[in-house]
Amino acid sequence: MDNLAYFQSLTQEVNALKNRVRYFIKDRHWLSDGQWKESVLRAVLRRHLPKSLGIGSGFIVTGEEISTQIDIIVYETTKPILFQDGDFVVVTPDLVRAIIEVKTKVVRADLPEIIEKLAITHYLTASTGLCQPFVGLFSYEHQGCDHNAVLETLGSTVQGCSRRNTHCVSLGNDLFTRFWYCPPETGPTSWTTPST
Repeated sequence: MDNLAYFQSLTQEVNALKNRVRYFIKDRHWLSDGQWKESVLRAVLRRHLPKSLGIGSGFIVTGEEISTQIDIIVYETTKPILFQDGDFVVVTPDLVRAIIEVKTKVVRADLPEIIEKLAITHYLTASTGLCQPFVGLFSYEHQGCDHNAVLETLGSTVQGCSRRNTHCVSLGNDLFTRFWYCPPETGPTSWTTPST
């Protein structure tokens, strides 16, 4: 099996689909264009994840707090969820297995704000659901970002707390960064909670 060719074909598939709505509506409604791009990624994930996991967009709700809107939530389907209508879901933190922010384009200046949003959502989910979901950022394009900029942003946003970690950042066709709060070769040295 040629793994590289397989993953390149997935990239080509996503790139072929990403602008399909824009071809028709041009710049008339960016929200619809963005929602289409999120649905393309959800469809790819749906084909590769086990049936015991659902994929949607929506909110995570605790007893006291509500997350911001999340582009992609991967959640367990073996337990009851609070609300579902099509791909829109409202779930409790204990069901969440992944949180993914999807962007059409990420520019270097916006990276800290995007990663901070993910950190807050991860902390809310992991603290109340007592779980460690995968947290990622996916963007079809990027400008001014490189591995060092991404790693610097990820490292400063984590603030010494594994529950604020963004695990993977995939920007465009050429930039993928994996961040370990505790590098696998060293293990954790300390676990702290942010003072917020």
